[in-house]
Parts: sequence; structure tokens; C-alpha cells
Amino acid sequence: MKTLCTFFYKVLSRVLILVFLPVSLILLTACETTTAGPNQQRSAAQGAITGALAGAIIGNQSDDNDGSARGAAIGAFAGAVIGSNIGEARDKEIREYREAQRELAQARKEAAIQRGSNITDAELEEAKIRAMGAEAKLNKLKMEQAALIKRAKELKELRAREQRALEELDRLAQGPM
Repeated sequence: MKTLCTFFYKVLSRVLILVFLPVSLILLTACETTTAGPNQQRSAAQGAITGALAGAIIGNQSDDNDGSARGAAIGAFAGAVIGSNIGEARDKEIREYREAQRELAQARKEAAIQRGSNITDAELEEAKIRAMGAEAKLNKLKMEQAALIKRAKELKELRAREQRALEELDRLAQGPM
């Protein structure tokens, strides 16, 4: 009886590994409606590797001859599923964040358009008049400054001419040398 139970146990465990595991993987991927994001793929791979290692260690501790292989397969499957779910959640958070950013940008754009549509023609004309007045004052000040600079240069030139003339007079007054 014991050998019969052991036989059925080995057959069922191999059926589980060889049939159930691939079929369940195919069914799970068939249910997927979107492509896996980068975090989902990476987390699934990391989970599969971690699960396979943990399953192999635990399976090796069992009494069966092929416990390590069976444990690795089961661990890889479980790790891949768990890792995939974690990665999918991360990808979903990133998608939601980006969507919220797009919505916020759109809301800001619409608010700017709304503010622009609330401006009356009178407000626009008044702002135009104020801007032109400020520009006229600026131009007047620039012209005044330019005139003052020109006068200062002219005064400097006249003083230099005076100095040269006085020096020439002194030389002539002293006579030929």
C-alpha cells in the first residue's frame, strides 16, 4: 500500500509540474489584456528567480528524490505570479501619476484660456495706453541722458581746447628759444 501511495504521489507531482504548471501559465497570460509594463516584467523575473531558489532549498529538505526540482518549479511559479502582481501595481501607480499630471496640465491650460476670455476690450486698451505712456517716459529719459552725456563730452573737449590754446600762448609769450 505504501509503495502504491508513493507511486501515485510521484505521478501526480510530475503531472502537476509537467501539465498543470504550463497550462496555468498559458491561461494566466491569456487573461492579460494589456502588455506588461517594465516594472511588472522585472518584478516577475525577480520573483521567479527568488521563488525558484527558495523552492529548491525547501524542496531539497524534503524526503523525495526530485523534491528540489519540484520545489524550484512551484517556487518559480509562485514568485513570478507574486512579482508580476507587485510590478503591475507599480506600473499602475506610474500610469495614474502621469495621467494626473496630464489632467493638471490640461486644467491649467483651460484656466489660462478662461482668464484670457474674461479680459474686456476696455481693460486691454487701458493696459495698452499705460504701456505706451511708460515707454514714452523711458524714451524721454534716455534722450535726456544722451543729451547730458553729449554736453559733458562737449565741455571736456572745450576745456581741452582751452588748455591747448593757453599752452600755445605761454610758449609764444616766452619768445623764440
